[in-house]
Amino acid sequence: MLNSEFPVMWSTLTKIYPILNLSAAALLPLQREAGFAQHPPSGPSVNLQPNITIQTANNTSSSENVVSINCDGGRFGGNLNVRSCRTIFNWVSMDEQQITFSQRHSGIPGDLGLPWRVYSNDTTCFIQPVLISGATSGHASQKQIGLAALALYQHCVVRGGVGGVAADIGGDNNLLVVMASYKPNIRCDRSQSPGPPFQSCVNIWSDMDTSQERRIFGHVTDSGVQQELPFDYLAGDARCIANIDIVGRPTMVAWYEIWEAILAIASLCVRGKGKGGKATGLGLSRNIFVEMADENPDMQPPAANISLSNSSFLDTVSAPGAQDSSLESWPNEPYEVSTSLIQSDSSLVTLLGDTSTNVSKSATS
Repeated sequence: MLNSEFPVMWSTLTKIYPILNLSAAALLPLQREAGFAQHPPSGPSVNLQPNITIQTANNTSSSENVVSINCDGGRFGGNLNVRSCRTIFNWVSMDEQQITFSQRHSGIPGDLGLPWRVYSNDTTCFIQPVLISGATSGHASQKQIGLAALALYQHCVVRGGVGGVAADIGGDNNLLVVMASYKPNIRCDRSQSPGPPFQSCVNIWSDMDTSQERRIFGHVTDSGVQQELPFDYLAGDARCIANIDIVGRPTMVAWYEIWEAILAIASLCVRGKGKGGKATGLGLSRNIFVEMADENPDMQPPAANISLSNSSFLDTVSAPGAQDSSLESWPNEPYEVSTSLIQSDSSLVTLLGDTSTNVSKSATS
């Protein structure tokens, strides 16, 4: 169920998305076996933890709009496809209203719970806002996040084919924006059956567990299992359902990795093709899979009222398979870009298994 600590976040979600306004719970983890945890514990495939130490100094730049970027193919992915990353901007709004970001289920007030991610049409490229180390919340507008992503796209992806991270994006500068690669292993449903409403699926991936601790997932008959499978997340309108299951012996996986896959299915299959889909190869043994479908496809009309808004973080009103022409609406070279403001002995964002990150940023221009 939606965490009661986030009433403001859910109120904002109903404005940011053409999302379901539900009087009851928006997310219902289903129990197939007795003893299931209501909020199962978990861990990550790409670990975007807040891990940045900021050292402030006077910025001598003549421009107030200076975004600091670090292009790093080793950390954020190499061989990023320019055309793929370009389609991200189909789904990002230019709204200038400031939004408060905080970690979901942390008890910290916020409009939008992190982690949050926007995939490209084929899900091989994504952008993601991340809190800096020590920050419990961050303020930025959707446009500021999009412009920081545009700077990364122009300077890292187009020029070098690599991902990167941007700091000093605006607002209170407590947020970073990452552009990185993702390797989906997804098959969209090819039957004649329609997929679930995307607005319904938003309820699942915007509030599900994303903890990054690896746990042992397996069937109830297996010994040592910490999270019993199968496990279902069902949207509160009883439409979109995500089923998590395993083939064979138990393995270790983090809910963060499952969240990545659920959002990727929703982006590639549901948003892009109006279909359900299946992601495979999850977990250390690569034997966990996730399926997303419409639990009640014959339910007409939808069980909940859909509220549309012109101010959407993701332009979910756009038709499936939207073309990438929307990038032209974004300004060219929106910021003065500095690559000297971020100094790192490793990375601004920790990948799985890397606990040695120690990054400082000094504005020296």
